Amino acid sequence: MHEEIYVKGVGYVPYNVYLARNGVVIANYSNVIIVMNWTGMYPTDEVATFLYFDIARNLSDFLNALSYFKVGIQNFAYADRYGNIGIFAWGLYPIVMGGDPRAVMLGNGHMTGSASYRLNTSPTY
Repeated sequence: MHEEIYVKGVGYVPYNVYLARNGVVIANYSNVIIVMNWTGMYPTDEVATFLYFDIARNLSDFLNALSYFKVGIQNFAYADRYGNIGIFAWGLYPIVMGGDPRAVMLGNGHMTGSASYRLNTSPTY
């Protein structure tokens, strides 16, 4: 795929983006090709999360805001004037056919989808 990237003082510079069946090629060292595929490569709406945080009045509003957050699993803390507190690890979790998705994996598989966090509203003490 051909792209043009603007470089300050130079102008637009041509740049080729190479795709593999399981992501974007980010490096090629001595014919060892490194490909990256992650949930951030797909369109999402994280900005809405933070805009809805600004108007949230309760836990339900807060969780609704979180539903827009997909990329880069983050920890979000919640506390309100009624004594409710919580922490949520929120985002899309990759589903892979094998291996450990938290580390570099062999390129013989691919991400088969993603799963959203499921809320457990049962209190734990």
